[in-house]
Amino acid sequence: MREREIINEIMRKRNFTYATLSDKCGYSTASGISNKLSRPNSMRLDTFLKMLNALDCELVIRSKLTDKSEWKTPAEEN
Repeated sequence: MREREIINEIMRKRNFTYATLSDKCGYSTASGISNKLSRPNSMRLDTFLKMLNALDCELVIRSKLTDKSEWKTPAEEN
């Protein structure tokens, strides 16, 4: 699953519009979100994390090794 698919799925489940997410991310128009989610290439990691934070989500990285260590993204400071 690509970044934009993850964001779109969370938006759908949370009933977010581009305008809602745009506002929470600090963009002046919904087109800022629309453009980022419609590009064929991968989005920048900082953009992905900003959107996840605005959707009240976090990114968790889990080791495949037997220890199953986890690292989480810090909450973004506003």
